[in-house]
Amino acid sequence: SPRVSGSCALTYSIVEGGAPGTGNMDVDPQFVDAANGDYHLAAGSPAIDAADPGGGPGDDIDGDARPQGGGYDIGADEVAP
Repeated sequence: SPRVSGSCALTYSIVEGGAPGTGNMDVDPQFVDAANGDYHLAAGSPAIDAADPGGGPGDDIDGDARPQGGGYDIGADEVAP
């Protein structure tokens, strides 16, 4: 199989152990119930309103409009205030 090489710029992400880049955090994202597969953001998650202020997709994984509140949320889920 072919080898892939290169690099990427990681920004506005939550990475265990941290990662260099604008807006990156080393924190618990506080999912609703990750142990049972519910990766929606819980109220109070540090990912809320912490994504790239330049924009993102117009809707989230559930079809909810983005952004909700003060800015875009990091990840596929947008929490309604």
